[in-house]
Amino acid sequence: VDVTTDDDLFESGLAEVFVSTGLSVNFLAQRGSNEFTLEAGVRDDDYEFIDRDRESRGVSLSFTRQVREGLMLASSLSYSEEDFTSTGQEDDLLIGQLSANWTLSRRLELALSLSYQERNSNAATAEYEEWVGGVSLAYQILQ
Repeated sequence: VDVTTDDDLFESGLAEVFVSTGLSVNFLAQRGSNEFTLEAGVRDDDYEFIDRDRESRGVSLSFTRQVREGLMLASSLSYSEEDFTSTGQEDDLLIGQLSANWTLSRRLELALSLSYQERNSNAATAEYEEWVGGVSLAYQILQ
């Protein structure tokens, strides 16, 4: 039997105290059934007791289109840079996403999604590349 105490959580870093300060600016344009969003932001995470401080900045662009009644397509692309100031680790993160949502009836909805994520880093163990796909079927019981 494995028992986790509050002390175990604190030592693992899962219960760390930090202050996060950020600023983001976005621009939204809608034209007919199309919606474009451009966002830029910065963020600073300052941990109190451990060396995990991070500064990040990034941009994202998203596009959504209602193809027809009940069918929505969406895509987004984002890029961010993260600097872990206490360790010197520097990461670049690229994320692309595609999704389609169908309203099949008043209570039933189907969603398909695909995302790609690539992290480049000066720390070899932090680099990765992954594809993630998803399928969701939702039924609303109460209205």
